[in-house]
Amino acid sequence: MDQTSGALAYINMSFSMADEASAFAAQQHDLVCYDPQTERLRP
Repeated sequence: MDQTSGALAYINMSFSMADEASAFAAQQHDLVCYDPQTERLRP
């Protein structure tokens, strides 16, 4: 995440790993994860 800039970062991930990956990213980098397919914030 050292190469991101601005208010948004798009992170592509497989659906099967979305829960684990979004939880890790949110916890490690103080992020809010939004799922555009469900139009909801991920836990």
